[in-house]
Amino acid sequence: MKSLVLLLALALAATALAGPRVKFGDDRYSLAFPEGWKKAEAPNPKALLPHENADGSAIFAVNLMPVPKDAKPDLEGTAKDLAGGLAKSLGLKDDPEIQEGELDGLPARFVTMVPDKKADEPAQLGMILVLIEGKTEVIVLQSTVSVPAKEATREACLSIIMSFKREDVK
Repeated sequence: MKSLVLLLALALAATALAGPRVKFGDDRYSLAFPEGWKKAEAPNPKALLPHENADGSAIFAVNLMPVPKDAKPDLEGTAKDLAGGLAKSLGLKDDPEIQEGELDGLPARFVTMVPDKKADEPAQLGMILVLIEGKTEVIVLQSTVSVPAKEATREACLSIIMSFKREDVK
């Protein structure tokens, strides 16, 4: 499994691929989707901003998980719960690695779930999850890709993640 740090470094170079910004969460946050990405069917009823790349090999969506009033988001616990359930559905044997970081000044957790795949095996799905601590919610950025993913697809997904901005602090 490739290191998420390396993948995020590659994403910095891919940010030039970004198109217009799309706001969400009552216009408190925004993302930029690369040229050629289009609106897609939501992977679940609560998913926001579902977009897919031109060849349909990747889909990106956002979920907002409300945090009870006067509670602090538990990013680590939420990341473990989400990643654990998704890893099982992807058929991964090992627990996904969770890395601590931040996006646009907010605490975040990064989870990469990519199955080891041999060249003669059929395509599988992999995911990158980013959980971000908002004021009243946990923001979940979810990129789902067919594995093995083309380099341009990986870079595009990571550029979307790196484009995350808070709009309420300007």
